[in-house]
Amino acid sequence: MKNARQPRSKARVKSNESTVQSLGSKNGNSKSEARRLARIAPEPPSTLTKEQAEEYTRGLGQVTGGTWRMIQLGYDLGVPVALGLTTKDWVHERLGGYVRLTIEERQPVVATLREEGYSTREIAGIVGVDHATVVRDAGANAPPDDAVTREQEVESGANAPPTRTSRERIAKALFDKAAAWIPKGELIRCGDFRELSREIPDDSVDLVFTDPPYSKDAIELFDGIGDIAARILKPGGSLVSYVGNVQLPEAINILNGYLRYWVVLVCLHNVGGPFGRMRDHGVILEHKLMLWYVKDTRADKHTLIRSVIRGQREKNSHQWQQSSENARYLIERLSPEGGLVVDFLAGSGTTVRAALELGRHVVAYELNPRTAKRANAHAKTEKQSKQV
Repeated sequence: MKNARQPRSKARVKSNESTVQSLGSKNGNSKSEARRLARIAPEPPSTLTKEQAEEYTRGLGQVTGGTWRMIQLGYDLGVPVALGLTTKDWVHERLGGYVRLTIEERQPVVATLREEGYSTREIAGIVGVDHATVVRDAGANAPPDDAVTREQEVESGANAPPTRTSRERIAKALFDKAAAWIPKGELIRCGDFRELSREIPDDSVDLVFTDPPYSKDAIELFDGIGDIAARILKPGGSLVSYVGNVQLPEAINILNGYLRYWVVLVCLHNVGGPFGRMRDHGVILEHKLMLWYVKDTRADKHTLIRSVIRGQREKNSHQWQQSSENARYLIERLSPEGGLVVDFLAGSGTTVRAALELGRHVVAYELNPRTAKRANAHAKTEKQSKQV
């Protein structure tokens, strides 16, 4: 869908380029924090210089500049990118904020932008709301139950229970489709997932399954996890992330800004230990926690998931290695065969091997070169065994 819009966007840029250049060239200055720059999502490449973008921004003014059509035009021209800003930061910092829309006004706008080929992430930046709101607005424009087409009913399963709503049927139809984007090359890419995951198309992933470090210092990773998962997950897709007990409250607050909270899953350690210890709290941990979030809704509520999962301790490949039983259990139930699974923090590659074993496509990211190399070797062995 995004590709269908690109030719029109390029034409828009070309037709408006002379207008922007005629505005003149005055010096402007805008700086962004390094952390925010690192999180800028892939946006249309800019044909403007920074000076032209500054002049365009000043020429808009707050009243007209905060309207969604003017923001859309600036986005297509590449003005935020030329200034080194995200779309939302550009609007808030340089245009004085968004002209707010009521729900009744916003829903047709979301529908229009979806028809024009913009992703949910792009729409969120243009309209000035979060990803979850865009997904809800898009769902509000879905046909009522009795208007679902016969093709949609057949795709989602002729024997689907009658309690499934039209939105759930459509999500299930998308869920059942095999991956449209298949990763090439090494399955575990070496580098920061916040940068490298830009290769993944919007709305293309069935399940993000990951395991960040449990320290308080690592809490900032959940911002990237939620942000990127909201972009790449299909409607109805799931994010499942291990979470440390000390991280839990803040991790929930962060992820709530990107996706819909679903439930906490508990992974029980094998009986007899060894168990982790929270010495500052005086607690022996006999479990691990997983946060489960969804994009709008869960695609297949009729496949039941246990809230307590039991798995054996596995540390033979990596000191922070998690149970492959847990990974297999959730990947099998939260992604279709031939679907796409992503792991932002691969470690020893447990998620990758489990996904391959179950016939899923998978791509993962790992910062440590030695760990990534070793995990890729294991993944290659698993992939070859599946092809035999």
